[in-house]
Order: sequence, then structure tokens, then C-alpha cells
Amino acid sequence: SAPGAGAGGIFYVKDDGIPYYISNSTAETSLVGGGGGLTVAAVATGDSPVTGAVDTVYIVNSSGGNVEIDLPAVSGNSGKTIDVLHKTIGNNCIVDPNGSEKINGSTSSITMSDVAFQNLTLICDGVEWYIR
Repeated sequence: SAPGAGAGGIFYVKDDGIPYYISNSTAETSLVGGGGGLTVAAVATGDSPVTGAVDTVYIVNSSGGNVEIDLPAVSGNSGKTIDVLHKTIGNNCIVDPNGSEKINGSTSSITMSDVAFQNLTLICDGVEWYIR
């Protein structure tokens, strides 16, 4: 069910493998093909490394090897988000900040380990990326 007024929205993946969004003011919306204002991108090992784009949900299949997603520069991206769903078991999904920029105050990459359906949402304040 939808969250209460003012509580934000929920991003989730149903049994059909399709990502959806719901909020108090938005009915359940499939995000396949960019619904709800987001772009959905399937990423596999052969695509790596991927230069991340804001307002994009990356659905990562790392069954063939590690996948790296490089975050865009923080400049000009205040208020923008990037979502990563690591859907497979077998290898890692690595989210890498741009140059010496930071994620949660650290220049280190974030590694989503060998666990199916790990989810990471990043939001930018124009200075660095934060895990939401």
C-alpha cells in the first residue's frame, strides 16, 4: 500500500522482476521504459564500466563478472538521484565516485557483494553523493 501523506515514495521490484514506484500522490507505476520520470537501464558484465546518469535506475546482472558503475560529477546534480539494484548472485556491483569526489564523506567505492537484490539509492547535494 502507498505511504501516508508526506512520507515520500517507495521503489520496489515485484515478482515479475519489474521495478515499480508508489507514493501517496502517485498510483503504482511501472518504471520499465522510463515511467515515473526515471530511466531504467539493464546493465551486465559486458557493459562495465558504466558511466552513471542521474534519475536512472540501474538493474545490474553481475553473473558474468563484476560490474562497475561510475557516478557522474556532483556539479550541477544537486537533488538528483541514482538507484542501483544488484539482482544477481555471483560477483559484485561496484559504485565508484567521480575522481576525488565522495560518497557519504569517503572517496572509497561502494561494493554491493554477492547477494541477490541488494539496493542502493544515492542522492546528490551538489557537493557529494549520499546513500539514502
